[in-house]
Amino acid sequence: MPFTMLLALFIMAVSAWAAHICDYCHKPIVSQWVEVDGEFYHPNHFICSNCLKPIGDQRYYFQNGRYYDSVCFANFVTTRCDYCGKPILGESITMNSKVYHIECYNRDIGKHCVVCGRIVTGDFYVDSRGNTVCQEHKDQALRCCACQQFLSPVENGTWTKYTDGRVICNQCRSTAVDNIDVAKKMVQTIKSELIAAGIVVDQDFKLSFVSLPELADKFSNFLVDHLGVTLYEKSEMLGGLFTSRKFGIKILYGLPRAELHGVLAHEMMHVWLFTHAPQPQAPQLCEGSCQYAAYLVLKNDKSEDGRYFLDYLEKQDDEIYGDGFRNVRDYVDNIGLSAWLQYLRENKDVPW
Repeated sequence: MPFTMLLALFIMAVSAWAAHICDYCHKPIVSQWVEVDGEFYHPNHFICSNCLKPIGDQRYYFQNGRYYDSVCFANFVTTRCDYCGKPILGESITMNSKVYHIECYNRDIGKHCVVCGRIVTGDFYVDSRGNTVCQEHKDQALRCCACQQFLSPVENGTWTKYTDGRVICNQCRSTAVDNIDVAKKMVQTIKSELIAAGIVVDQDFKLSFVSLPELADKFSNFLVDHLGVTLYEKSEMLGGLFTSRKFGIKILYGLPRAELHGVLAHEMMHVWLFTHAPQPQAPQLCEGSCQYAAYLVLKNDKSEDGRYFLDYLEKQDDEIYGDGFRNVRDYVDNIGLSAWLQYLRENKDVPW
């Protein structure tokens, strides 16, 4: 064989022999190798960057320029789900700076529309209880007549429908009061709480439960918040020598106990105003003062529902009831309870 041919064969053999250089030790690989992302390694030189043990042909993970075996990656490197705490080895979803397994997010974290049940991805609405409805179905969701949370329009056992058409969620229904005798006992407790604040409601009044249509029938002559109304009749005899007053409080049946607590206090403050204050009072002063009486008693209710309805009262977005309450509260904070009651005895118009 000519020398030139032997040399050519030797060069080809060397080239083939040197084709794979270990990326770790930079020495030729003469037998088996591991190929990773276009690079070659001796089997014992493809190692985990954490434990420094060979990965071999097992599953590996790459992050921040380093390779890890599956155990080290899961235990020391990868992000953990902010819901279940387990390593995230596949796809994830980030929401409000937190990272979740996609399955954890879809099952336990993501907002599901109460109407269609799908995860909301576009515009959506959230109620005070954290329930969600998507833009497409916002007009199809029911609302609890008490806490106003979104409810499914399908009868799925999460709500009850009253005979007057109102729908109430199970949470509110669990404490709802339908028995008028129970409400009358609550009146005595509320009287004591109001007395502690200097508001003495010693006038007798007839308390009754009514349906929504019956309450609506009283709307024409009274400012009401659609939960209750106080009726007042005054008659004079012998040229005003004798005066007779009759009071009646009508409240929707089936209100949750905490909400009823506040509504009773509100209406009982109306009785106090009819008796002690010049009439008619400015709506903000009148309703704001009655809301303040409800605020005083709801502060004493430490139940979850009590805190909810107190928060709802404080944040109510209404010019008469909401703004009126906040104006009265600020006024009382500045001058004190006694001075506020004295102002009510002498004035019809707002002091702010």
